[in-house]
Amino acid sequence: MQGIYAENRLLMIEWINKSVYLDLACELEEAFYCFPAYRFEMGSVDLATRLIGKYHVATVPGLAFGDCGEGFLRLSYATTREEIKEAMERVVEQIDPEKCVECGTCQDTCPDLAIWVCEE
Repeated sequence: MQGIYAENRLLMIEWINKSVYLDLACELEEAFYCFPAYRFEMGSVDLATRLIGKYHVATVPGLAFGDCGEGFLRLSYATTREEIKEAMERVVEQIDPEKCVECGTCQDTCPDLAIWVCEE
């Protein structure tokens, strides 16, 4: 089982590193999750709620671990490689700077945020 978690961890880290808005400052080798920071102004509870509601990806908001966890999400890799790939594709799609998080098409954004906001 430990070998599977190590492979899953590397896969998740690969996906985190693909995103310009996720940052993994610390790689925990003896865990079953990653705890990346994200680089835009949205509370972790709001982001986790959006990810589960619109993209069906369960995460744990960093705020659940105290005030210093704000700006982070806990992402578990205690699942299959296929589910990790699908979930991370959805997470990266959610924070893709070229797509609106509401409708997926418009490109109106607040310059202070790195996440698109629909004006429609």
